[in-house]
Order: sequence, then structure tokens, then C-alpha cells
Amino acid sequence: MRMSMAWCAAAAASASAMAQCPETWHAASGVTGVNPVVFAITMWDPDGAGPRSPVMVAAGEFSQAGETPANNIAAWDGSAWSALGAGTDGRVNALAVLPTGELVAAGSFTTAGGVPVNRIARWDGSAWSGLGAGMDNEINALTLIPSGELVAGGFFTNAGVPANRVARWNGSAWSAMGAGFGGVVYALQVRNGELIAGGAFTNRVSRWTGTAWSPIGAFNNWVTSLGLMANGDLVAGGLFTAPAVRVAKWNGSTWSGFGAGVNNAPWAFTVVENGDLIVGGNFTAVEGQPYRCIARWNGSAWSGLGTGVEPGGVQALLVLDNGHLMVGGNFTIAGGLASSCLARWAADCPPACDPDVNCDGAVNGFDVEAAEQAVNGDFTNFCQTDADYNKDGAVNGFDVEAVEQGVNGAPCP
Repeated sequence: MRMSMAWCAAAAASASAMAQCPETWHAASGVTGVNPVVFAITMWDPDGAGPRSPVMVAAGEFSQAGETPANNIAAWDGSAWSALGAGTDGRVNALAVLPTGELVAAGSFTTAGGVPVNRIARWDGSAWSGLGAGMDNEINALTLIPSGELVAGGFFTNAGVPANRVARWNGSAWSAMGAGFGGVVYALQVRNGELIAGGAFTNRVSRWTGTAWSPIGAFNNWVTSLGLMANGDLVAGGLFTAPAVRVAKWNGSTWSGFGAGVNNAPWAFTVVENGDLIVGGNFTAVEGQPYRCIARWNGSAWSGLGTGVEPGGVQALLVLDNGHLMVGGNFTIAGGLASSCLARWAADCPPACDPDVNCDGAVNGFDVEAAEQAVNGDFTNFCQTDADYNKDGAVNGFDVEAVEQGVNGAPCP
């Protein structure tokens, strides 16, 4: 297994270098179809300990990824999309990776790859198969608990056995988790080894004690999303206005808010490299500021990510190995750029300069000589694409001087 995904050349930038560059929106190769939307994004390694790199999997409701036909789920390897077999016959709401390495998709579909699967299926890299009898209604959320079991939450009341809106899979069979819930489960999250569920049931947030569900506080409306902050606090988003306005955090004993909150439901959370919390959803304002569908909380204040995304909203967030933030939803514009349901927020760094301009693996006087030859029109020993090394718009002796300075340890011009 290779540990990083080659998204683009900028992925090689270090975190410290990225922090010195302005962050901005970048259009991604998106998905299309009738009312397309991305509900889930995850990384998946298609061959475990094998030589292939992990891929990014996007899922939702679409019929094409880039130029590739793909039914509601597709994989991006850093340069191109590929379909996962025949995909599914309905939308995919959630993704997870089993301890065995198989990718699990769940949603409203009843077949995957033409195989009857009833709302949940696993992909082994070549074929789809079901997980037991599946569910009798839609699945909204998936997560793995410390035992390695997979937990699903949603609208269902049966998973081959009676199971009210939540059930767990032990690798061979589904089982109920206590009495479950009387209302829909929209979100699942593990915090400090404990499973937390959020939804439209009484109290809206509960934790699993191992034998029963125990409420955590009381909310006055639905909880649609759960996540974790950098310090381990639980964060909940939804339609509620108490105990906070649509987004709240739990420190293990009390709930508290994030300033004046947001004006509509959050649907996704993640934490970026510097520890800031990123919140995505259907909101158009945060504390009166026009932060469209996505915003950042730095521990004391909110800020926007450029001009955000529009129209529609954000449904999925994922931080890639290189620190870039992938954003999925049902938008068509990100930061003013056309971007169909997927976009990337990242530092916009210029490419690093390399004084080894003759590409012989050594930085020395031969590079200065190669630069001088290139300036005079001879590119025999010059491997860079442009002899304007100092990027001043002219090819002349100043470029040779800049290479010489680089050979002697000076920073990029």
C-alpha cells in the first residue's frame, strides 16, 4: 500500500510551505446527471498491501463522473475517474471501509452491480455483494466501532432481524442495538470509544452504553450531522435552536454553542491540518456574514472559505493526505469557478524552483553552465520547461545568476 495519493503536482508542497500561500478554490473533475449530488467522499486502498495507491471514492446521485459513465459511485486515482462495476440503482448516502479492506456503500438503492443487496453493499475491487439481508428502508449513516463492527443508521426497522433505525454487522450477520430509536437516525460518530447517534428521535442525540441508548442533553429539533473537533469534543449540527443555534459542541459534560451559529442545517464536519473545524451545509449566513454553505471555526471566531459554493449546499468533506480539502454537494460554482458537485480548497502555491536544471541529480556548477547555454538557445543539457528561471518575463543573464544563487543555497527567486 502506498500512503499518498497523487492528486496533482501541488501535493508535494509541505504543510509549512502551504501555510505561507493563500488558500483558494480549485475546480475538480465533477459528476453530472439529473439533479446530481455528492453525499459522501472517502479514501479507499483497492489492493491493501499491494503496490496501488489509494483512490478517492465519491458517491451520491449521478450518472457520470468526469467523462466516465458511473452509476452513483466512482473512484478518482489522481488523474481519471473509473466506475465501480455497474454501480447502484439508487443514491448512495454513506461510505465506509471494513477492516478487511472492502468498501461499503449504503443508501436508498436495492441493487449494486445488478445484484439484489437492499440498501447496503460491499465492493471488493471487482464485484459487489450484499451484507446479509440488507435493510427494509434507507440508510443514512455508517461508522466502524472499536470492535471492528460496522454500524448503520437510517429509516429502516428491519435488517433481517427487527432493528429500529440502527443495527450492527459483525462480519456475518446483522443484530439490533437495544430498542433502537422511534425516529430516523441521520448521523453516527465514535467519540472516546463510544458510539453516538444523532437524528429525529427523542432528545436527538444519544450514546450507546453497550446495552442501551442513553440521551446526551436535549435538542429542540433534528440533529443532521455529527463530528469531532481537534480537541476531541463532539460537534452536532442540525435544525435545532437549543442548546445552541444549529451547531453545538459537547465536552463530555455540557453543550455549548459557536457564537451566534448558522442560519440553516450543517450536514458535514471535518478538521483541517491547523485544527480549525470546517462546517458544510445548506446555510447562507454565519453570524450575519455571507458565508455560503461552508465556513471555518478557529476556536474563537468564524470565517469564510472565499465566496463559498452555490447554489445548493455542501454534503461531504474530506481532508486529503496532502492537506487539501475536498468538498462535495449539489453546487455548481465554487469560489466563482464552475465546479459540478466537487471542488478542492487548497493553498495556491507556485511550483518550487529546482536549481538542478540539467536533471543529473546533483546541484553544482554544471547547472550554471546548462542555464547559460539555455539562455543562449542551446537546451541540450537543460531539462526545465522554461529558461526564465527567475520568472521575470525575460530570458537573460539574470536567469543564469538566479541559478547560480540557487546552487549556492539561496531560496527561489
